[in-house]
Amino acid sequence: MAITPLPTPPSRSAPSTFSTLADAFLGALPTFVTEANAQAAALELNDTTDASASSVAIGTGAKTFVVTAGKSFQPGMSLMIADDAAPSTNWMHGQVTSYSGTTLVMNITAIGGSGTKTAWTITFSAPTGLPTATAESDMLFAAPTSFSWIKKTLAEAKTILGLLSNVPAATAESDFIVSGGSPFAWVKKTLLEVKALIGLVPQATGFTLAGGTSSKTLTVAETMTLTGYATAAEITTGTEAAKAIAPDQLALSKYNVGYATAAEITAGTEPAKAIAPDQLKAAGIGLIGSEMFWPTETPPAGWLEEDGASLVRATYPALFALIGTMYGAADGTHFNLPDMRGKFPRIWAHGQTTDPNKATRTAPAATGATIVVGDHVGTEQAGDYKAHTHNAGPSLGALSIAGYGAGIQWRIDSTGKGTSSTSPTTGGNETRPINTYRMMIIKAY
Repeated sequence: MAITPLPTPPSRSAPSTFSTLADAFLGALPTFVTEANAQAAALELNDTTDASASSVAIGTGAKTFVVTAGKSFQPGMSLMIADDAAPSTNWMHGQVTSYSGTTLVMNITAIGGSGTKTAWTITFSAPTGLPTATAESDMLFAAPTSFSWIKKTLAEAKTILGLLSNVPAATAESDFIVSGGSPFAWVKKTLLEVKALIGLVPQATGFTLAGGTSSKTLTVAETMTLTGYATAAEITTGTEAAKAIAPDQLALSKYNVGYATAAEITAGTEPAKAIAPDQLKAAGIGLIGSEMFWPTETPPAGWLEEDGASLVRATYPALFALIGTMYGAADGTHFNLPDMRGKFPRIWAHGQTTDPNKATRTAPAATGATIVVGDHVGTEQAGDYKAHTHNAGPSLGALSIAGYGAGIQWRIDSTGKGTSSTSPTTGGNETRPINTYRMMIIKAY
């Protein structure tokens, strides 16, 4: 309710209107007293306190309540609207936007609690309404559009300020946080790394570098940073071709310069890493299908004796993909190894005249062998010796020829010429050079 303004009071400086103004002024005083008392009563919460059964969700912004008509709610007045069941927990605070009849519209700027309530107590309040802090790091920010104070946690405040909540933890007194990556994020850097970024190198005991008209003494670590030494990760992955490797890194070279693991060697999946001699020895390394002589009767891991054995194709898929059924197959699920037992290997003539009988070479006798006969890898030849003659003059009686001994018998025809002769048997079971046994083995897996 509004108080009727008092009329113009009388003034002694205007004697001609004094009486008229005085009568009017004094006559208005009773009405003024009545209205002032009513306003005072209202300020004592008689007309600024009410209850509402409106179903309203706790939140900021415009909120509408059904209230009693004839209250003294005025636009701009600050009101506290509290949930009857939990007034200290669930509440809203704001300013009156409008009040007409039984409709009260509020602009809520501060809240407590949450949820939709249906029993409210409305009271006059001081125009503060700051949210209650619930943690030491709580902060107040102006809400969008209404610009009222709202409470935010430290993590929420960091987001508003553009700071990452997952800032890396410091591990040394001189650690720095700098932006890096794409998109930019906060990353931790050591003092040395920050110095390298900004181009500062402090006086230290170590190497001396000349720069401009002065020189700087650097530590070993600083020198490595400035001269482009590869990191351990770059050495291991082999991704940095333009950086040097320090002697102390070479001391751990087997593990730092990118040596393949045993699993990578076996699988053949790492083309960019080196293999150490001890790894070669342990792995018995070799291409699938590689052949070599072996000095014992037990082949190393991954190798098999070339003894014509029948193998399951699914067990040795890589070897089967290489040689197939060249050397035989018992059925559609097996294949044979080459059989080199007791045989001399001969290098493929491949069209040359170094093997005059290459066209008559035969396939292995194994069942299912698919090797093409003739001048092809895997074909065989039976034992043989080159054609030759022995010359000897005919005579009667016994004749001795070097290398065959005495006792050669000659036949004499009617003209006295020798026509044939037979020498005694000499030599062993085959024609062969001096030799030694070795096992021929093949890389199978």
